Amino acid sequence: MKDALMEVFNRGLATKYGMKTTELNEVWPASWSVYASIVLGLSKTQTRTEKHKAKKATQAAFGHLHQVLKGRPVTGGTGQSKVARRPLAGEKYVVFSDHHIAFPGHRHYNVWQANLPVYEAALNAYFSRGYTLVENGDVEELIIFEPQRDYAGGQEEARLRASLATLSELKARRQVMRLAQLKLILDDPAHAGLLDLWRQFAGATTSEGHSRLVRVAGNHDYDLQQDGAYLHEYRSTHGIPLAQPVDYLVIGKDRPYIVMHGHQFDESSNPTSAPRFGETISECLGIYYQGADRFWPVDEARKWANGSNVFLNEFVGDDPRWLPVGDVDEWFLERLFGHNVAWEYFEHDSESEAMEKEILAGKRWMKFRHTDELFIWYHLRNYPLQKRPRLVLGHTHEVRNMPCAPNGYPQDCYLNSGSAGRFENLVWGLEIEEGAATVVSWSMNDDGVIKRRAWTPGKKKVIGQGNKKRGVLVPDAQSSPFPP
Repeated sequence: MKDALMEVFNRGLATKYGMKTTELNEVWPASWSVYASIVLGLSKTQTRTEKHKAKKATQAAFGHLHQVLKGRPVTGGTGQSKVARRPLAGEKYVVFSDHHIAFPGHRHYNVWQANLPVYEAALNAYFSRGYTLVENGDVEELIIFEPQRDYAGGQEEARLRASLATLSELKARRQVMRLAQLKLILDDPAHAGLLDLWRQFAGATTSEGHSRLVRVAGNHDYDLQQDGAYLHEYRSTHGIPLAQPVDYLVIGKDRPYIVMHGHQFDESSNPTSAPRFGETISECLGIYYQGADRFWPVDEARKWANGSNVFLNEFVGDDPRWLPVGDVDEWFLERLFGHNVAWEYFEHDSESEAMEKEILAGKRWMKFRHTDELFIWYHLRNYPLQKRPRLVLGHTHEVRNMPCAPNGYPQDCYLNSGSAGRFENLVWGLEIEEGAATVVSWSMNDDGVIKRRAWTPGKKKVIGQGNKKRGVLVPDAQSSPFPP
């Protein structure tokens, strides 16, 4: 019953988010059939087993992280084995993540194109000032595809996949499609300037001889960790000496910054669960909404781009409530999709109004909480304060620096580089210089000038809730081309 209800609900919503008329009866059923067979087609026993495996995988991720901190070899397999180490003293780093770069003809292409000139300007500034560029996963969008495109398969991708019977067959098909999609992205003439910047960073070296371009693998671009055809497209076809993406970048020794994409801590998208769950959901359903979670169109992102609003800076969880407390509509949606929803990003304070006037109206999709930051904090605080690592993630698309814990106190053990490609005309990033980290944003002013803005951790009183204060990132009053 729930599966049937979910299909009707998803199908109806998808019509509000760019589904073409021809797709409604021809393509949507094919996409849903793959999702239903791979994700919903499990027996109750299999579902319990898979959920248990997912939970164990997220818990094991901290064991692998601990091995990295100890300087020991890590043998966690895909997503948890490749380590790079860099010095902190005397070096400058800038971390960007979650670009989700698409190709011409992809319905999410324009989201990235809105940020491309801003990102290129930022990279030019950082290159000239000696920064090492760290791209922290999900740079190319290799998971979400165009269902009606023929990726050298002889027929439209959605129809081709509908005939696949097993997860193994689906995995094999993914390799063909993802390589084709990477080629389309890198061959796009609009990306010529970006490729030249990557070429400059990758070919330049630090004082210790390290490349000034480090790629960390995410859950949407981890195929680049293969030394074969994927990296060949970078190295041989386009002349970019890209090193194999890593899973961990360790910066410094005492209380180091550990840069990871973060999907390792996500029960849907960790390397153990993602092939069945996270990737299948994104492939079959994400294309019909606003992509990876959602994107913020330029009108919505303006309040942060122009520095007129603060940004949430708190640890958040991902578990939906099991019992309806308060708004029943909120409970229904969160139970239906299996995730906590970030309701604070809607215009309406009432969840029922947000659903009726925004979600069902096709104005904006939901921002799912699919990484439990509270779970991460609970583990990190087990380390003695003087040895507690500073974990830098991406994946959630939300910047963090000294976020407030449930006890109300800011914590310096968790940071997030946000997203370079999910907020139109707003590129989030994280600078690490002289041992300190700063959240920054880059955007184009109305006069066409591209500038940088720094964000400072703080607190803001919540209207109508007594003396309650929330952790926020406060924008500098003025943006600037770059600090001297």
